[in-house]
Amino acid sequence: MIDGEPYWDGGYSANPAVFPLFHECVAGDILLVLLTPLHYAETPESAQDIKVRLRELAFNSTFLREMRMFAHLREQLAQAPRPRWLPSWLQASRFEQRLGSIRFHAITADALLQSFPPESKLAVNLPFFEHLRGSGRQHAQAWLQAHGDALGRSSSLDLAALFY
Repeated sequence: MIDGEPYWDGGYSANPAVFPLFHECVAGDILLVLLTPLHYAETPESAQDIKVRLRELAFNSTFLREMRMFAHLREQLAQAPRPRWLPSWLQASRFEQRLGSIRFHAITADALLQSFPPESKLAVNLPFFEHLRGSGRQHAQAWLQAHGDALGRSSSLDLAALFY
């Protein structure tokens, strides 16, 4: 409850949309923190494992579609013919300028997330939350070490490579 209004984590039912961050925020960088693996080492074989994977795919489908849209639009923008005599900032709409300049980054933890049993998604105990918090901090620190200097300068995430 915040000021008498109930809120809940939208991630419980679906990932939050990325487009409002792109469209409404003035920040030049969008950092995605992926809490579900995008790639798996193994193919599910049992009925239970297939059921779990189907739930994960359904949960991520809107997010994946949205990120593929960003990748596709950026690819189309890069290939669009422009007259050489006209400065690029005059050629592109405000939307195209934003699309061409936004920098995407992602913190992933596929190996860690795949190590948890499916029922861990419903775990609500303090030791597990503390473990997740500690692991999240470690992954964030590792990401900052590897990609921190890209913030404000360039994307550290190839959208097409990850989401196509």
